[in-house]
Amino acid sequence: MAIQDIKKVGTLAVSTDDNYLSQLEDELLKEKERNPGIGTLKRLGKEQTKERFPPLHEQYESLFVSGGARVDGRKLQLAMQQSAQKLGVKWVNGTAKVLSTKGEAPKLEVNGECEMPNKVIVASGAWLEELQLPVRPKHKVRPQRGQIVHLKAHGEDTSDWPIIQPESSYYILSFEDSRIVVGATREDGKGFTEQVTAGGLHEVLSVTSELIPGADHYEWLETRVGFRPISADNKPVLGPLDAEHTFYVANGFGATGLTMGPYAGKLLADFVHSNQAEMDLRTFYPDV
Repeated sequence: MAIQDIKKVGTLAVSTDDNYLSQLEDELLKEKERNPGIGTLKRLGKEQTKERFPPLHEQYESLFVSGGARVDGRKLQLAMQQSAQKLGVKWVNGTAKVLSTKGEAPKLEVNGECEMPNKVIVASGAWLEELQLPVRPKHKVRPQRGQIVHLKAHGEDTSDWPIIQPESSYYILSFEDSRIVVGATREDGKGFTEQVTAGGLHEVLSVTSELIPGADHYEWLETRVGFRPISADNKPVLGPLDAEHTFYVANGFGATGLTMGPYAGKLLADFVHSNQAEMDLRTFYPDV
């Protein structure tokens, strides 16, 4: 990954409600005792907030959190894949099917060829239910569709703009080359429908216009559609799937997969190799 693809630019939690920002600051100060990576916190008035993010609506004050960082998810995935291959991981693209039944040693079919590994980690995202595993997690995983819009603010130097976090699940990320990313919808009950919809675009662009009044003049570049894996109890699913510890599951991270996924992968890899990890995973076991 290039240096500009991951950068600590800070996060601006923006609001017109002073009480909301004060409460958020108190919560983050407490959290900072456990997670110093949050960085420093600083309340900013309207003018200071616009200095950090010039096109933002002038009505907003903010709480600046210095530890906020941006990353290009596609490039992060590719970088992790390439690093794994350098360490000897064999990467196979294709369709996989589980052939073994409950209690049997793992047996898989990948692109028509039979594989019999000692252990299997199933990290299939929103498609977990499609695999027909010999043992099913207690909580099913459903797909939640998200539509994310990429815009171009011609003539703007967006390389150092902070992340914008309003009082909602939406966010704005700014990258090099005047690219601004706004996301994302949270659509349940849509299955794996990949179409960009008028309703989804309207929702995202309405939020964008509310935060950035001049965004109506930005160039539309693309809209990406993805599917978050959401478990029935909204908790991650992480740990052994069967009593024999041959099948493991890493799933259910929802919208936090990009940030939590790499660390969760390390925890599960440690557990598979040594039957222990640096934190107790039992709360997240598939059968809990």
